[in-house]
Amino acid sequence: MSRGMDDASTSLMETEISSISAILSRLEPRVAEMHGFITATMPHLVTRTELAEARADIRSEALALRSESKSDLAGLRSEIRDEITALRTELKEDLRAINERLLAIADSKPASRAGRPTPRGVWYLAAIVTAALLVASFAYVGEVVHVWQRDLVCSPGAR
Repeated sequence: MSRGMDDASTSLMETEISSISAILSRLEPRVAEMHGFITATMPHLVTRTELAEARADIRSEALALRSESKSDLAGLRSEIRDEITALRTELKEDLRAINERLLAIADSKPASRAGRPTPRGVWYLAAIVTAALLVASFAYVGEVVHVWQRDLVCSPGAR
């Protein structure tokens, strides 16, 4: 009887093995497909260490860029402040010269009232000339600011 039992269990084992073999043969293409996908994808995935290194690099580059931008802005502000100071000095000198010329013109006219400008007329003329100089100076300051903005926008790519 043990021989019959052995034949039955051998037959059962053979059935089980063929069933397992059929399942494995159906799974083999799927396993090969997953292996191909993982092999193709894994080299492109970033590890946590690489991600932390990339974050640190980006952070240090951002800090360096911020520092460089701050120093560039400080330099530009200083240049603009110097140019505006020079412009103010130049305008004061020009206004003083115009005022002196106007006073000289007023003093050089003959004593008759007919040809002599009135003090109010001299002041009107001085106001008109001053306004013209201020408009010219604002145009110059506007050009300075425009150049400053252009340099600010172009400086990161230019350097």
